[in-house]
Amino acid sequence: MKVLVVGLGSMGKRRIRLIQQVDPSITIIGIDSQDARKEEAYQLYGIDCFSSIDAVLSENNVECAFVCTSPLSHGDIICELLEHDIHVFTEINLVNHRYDDILRISEEHNRIAFLSSTFLYRKDVGYIIEQARGQSVNYIYHTGQYLPDWHPWEKIENFFVSDARTNGCREIMAIEFPWICAAFGDITKVTVKKGSMTNLGLSYPDNYLLMLEHSSGSTGIVAVDVVARKARRHLEIYNENMQIFWDGTPNSVQVYDLDVKELKDITCYDDVVQDERYTANIIENAYADEIADFLDCVRQNHPQQKYNYQRDMFILEKIDEIEKA
Repeated sequence: MKVLVVGLGSMGKRRIRLIQQVDPSITIIGIDSQDARKEEAYQLYGIDCFSSIDAVLSENNVECAFVCTSPLSHGDIICELLEHDIHVFTEINLVNHRYDDILRISEEHNRIAFLSSTFLYRKDVGYIIEQARGQSVNYIYHTGQYLPDWHPWEKIENFFVSDARTNGCREIMAIEFPWICAAFGDITKVTVKKGSMTNLGLSYPDNYLLMLEHSSGSTGIVAVDVVARKARRHLEIYNENMQIFWDGTPNSVQVYDLDVKELKDITCYDDVVQDERYTANIIENAYADEIADFLDCVRQNHPQQKYNYQRDMFILEKIDEIEKA
């Protein structure tokens, strides 16, 4: 199988590395407009690199592709690849540009349009979803990290999170809301308090305090920010029958045992793979599992199960509602 990776920045390189681990028999081809990135990908991973989709397809029969460019470019690239009868995996889009076209072309060409939602592949998150689903609970969740620390190797203005349309708080919400809705039900009402606390000169609020009401009857207080100097995910879920704590790292789930009145550690991973450039709450395991699921969808010709474009349209509508409040 030949696989195309479009965009050879940090996420593109991560996908290349993990594709090679998931299935070493796959031949990977790279695309990027920057010569330095193409040379780096060749030196690191031994892959051939091109400057355009047309240049690749004139010499190669590609079965599927990973779109790892900045989100605002995703829609056009996804449509072009689908029209060439190529199955497409894309990183989170953050905007719904050309979603109707993507769904239409995918159906017309009988090709898979697979949308990343990596946290749905985390075993610790899966445990939380399983325990909370179907119950009426309260929860308190803080998720945030100081924006300059996201990619310290590049300037914020060179990173898509500097654009208000694809800003850092919006990306956090797009990452978190799919699993939050899977655990607590669809968001039915939102109360918003937002503002700016940093001197980063951002063109958008750098912090949100949200009260989310869900279809299950659950209610959550969610703090989202690009302010917290220590990268933070901290969750507490409770009702009279359960109390769960999670600090965002893979084996940090704890459950309060009602019988013995003690916290019990829940082991979700026997082996954790991490990239030292990122914080401890970002692990490679889920990215690899998501890639394996996409490749299985392609080989077995079945649609994506955990997430899809229809669900993402709902999530993005809720984020738009929050930003406009």
